[in-house]
Amino acid sequence: MTESQELRKAFRTERETLVEEEEEEEEEEEEEEEESKSRVHTHTHTHKKKKKKKEEERKEEEERRRRRRKKKKKKKKKKKKKKKKKKKKKKKKKKKKKKNRNHACTHTHTKRRRRRKKKEGGEEEESKSQKKKTGLQIPKRYLPNLPFTHMYKTLELCETVQRPGNHLHVTSTDGKVCHIFERDLVKAD
Repeated sequence: MTESQELRKAFRTERETLVEEEEEEEEEEEEEEEESKSRVHTHTHTHKKKKKKKEEERKEEEERRRRRRKKKKKKKKKKKKKKKKKKKKKKKKKKKKKKNRNHACTHTHTKRRRRRKKKEGGEEEESKSQKKKTGLQIPKRYLPNLPFTHMYKTLELCETVQRPGNHLHVTSTDGKVCHIFERDLVKAD
């Protein structure tokens, strides 16, 4: 073998060793890249777990808040219902009063007069004897048509009369009741 051939062989072997070294370096770099990728993957995986936990916690808090809001709304609704019932009762009372006011009653409002007098501090009420003098009497011309005529000579009706509606309930000395309409009554002179 000549010197040129030996030089060529040496050059080839050097080149082959260089190529092998380069290939080994490339393989090592590839392995390192894969390892780094795997590390990044594990990191993202743990990060995802943390995200999931946070989301679950957030959802639980939202559910708790919703439950609290619902409870508060229910309590408010109950309170409102109770208040509405009270208002309805008041309205019913007012309606009853209106009916009584519209009722065509003929009785004298003695209680109201007494209250007014007490408030005003006016004169005291008249005695029973004074009332009897100004009371209503049944005129004699109507006596034959009325029941229990023999028991009524001159009735002074302030003490003995109740007025349910448009007529009078006159109680006799025997305790019997006579129904007399006001058209049959005349004021005593």
